[in-house]
Amino acid sequence: KAARAEFSHLIDILEERRAGKETLKPLDKGALAAAYANRGILNDRTGHHRKALKDYRAALRTDPEAVDGPGTIDRVLYGVPRPATIRKRAEYLYKQFRKPEGERVFRRPEADKAERDMWEP
Repeated sequence: KAARAEFSHLIDILEERRAGKETLKPLDKGALAAAYANRGILNDRTGHHRKALKDYRAALRTDPEAVDGPGTIDRVLYGVPRPATIRKRAEYLYKQFRKPEGERVFRRPEADKAERDMWEP
């Protein structure tokens, strides 16, 4: 709850600036995209997949480069040629929501854990 509140607070502050026609600086724009992406990840991991998709889309609309995923050096260092990204997860969720409810798969525990473990130091 605390993490969701912090992400939402940051989003609210930065969205207020943008709504006031204040041009967001690149750093603020990246921070807003990252806050949406991270709140999306939190929603995704806690089973709120529709909210996650909404946040992922907001992150991609705000600053797609800021949430593009690991760069070439990280991919080489960790040996992950095609890591998960916000865009890939958003596309996956979108496809799942187009399926009949009984056919949707949002989690694959073993594969999800393996991917997360790969990035742990």
